[in-house]
Amino acid sequence: GRVCVEVKKDSPGFIANRIYTPLFLEAFKAYEEGVASKEDIDLAMKNSYLPVGPFELADIIGLDVLHSSLEYYQSELGPSWNPPQSLRQLIRAGRLGKKVGKGWYDY
Repeated sequence: GRVCVEVKKDSPGFIANRIYTPLFLEAFKAYEEGVASKEDIDLAMKNSYLPVGPFELADIIGLDVLHSSLEYYQSELGPSWNPPQSLRQLIRAGRLGKKVGKGWYDY
């Protein structure tokens, strides 16, 4: 069910992951800044164009996996890809996402 696309230039990460990752970062930043709750951010994004919100998707992917990706992107692309504090706190608390029954949300 995958589609092949031509990559014109070698670059860190897969195309879709590289494009989705800034969405996670902005969602996490908006949450940390108190712009909206994670529930409202997820709801807004689901009503825009995504099948699930960024917090829900992060829980599905695994917060530890997302954190690792951000560290890689940061090392390759610079500090704007720095994993946010809220993500680091969840990981330290053992909240790694759906696979352990708790992440941004409890399952």
